[in-house]
Amino acid sequence: MAEALSEEKTKSPAAIRVLSLAESLIPLEQPDINMFAFLKSLIVQGAESEAKSYARLLKLAGFDPEAAKCGVCGRAEIAYFSPQDIMFLCAPCLRKRTTGRENN
Repeated sequence: MAEALSEEKTKSPAAIRVLSLAESLIPLEQPDINMFAFLKSLIVQGAESEAKSYARLLKLAGFDPEAAKCGVCGRAEIAYFSPQDIMFLCAPCLRKRTTGRENN
């Protein structure tokens, strides 16, 4: 997929961040016409909204943020998706993971 998109260019910082997440989520050698169309439109048109672009990417990759719960505590208020852990996190659990302590 990356080779097919390599001719296109984007200068949108939001699009570049979403594409970076896409690179870590999408399996190699797995063609997906819907994902390809989304990424190409992201490159050509930029990200209309970074949050919406992340949500669309995650949904296309099989991780539906609308139905997600925190992978640590089970809260429904999601703040972050961790591609390394392949799970969603709420704000308190994200803070706990990044600082090593809970900030209430």
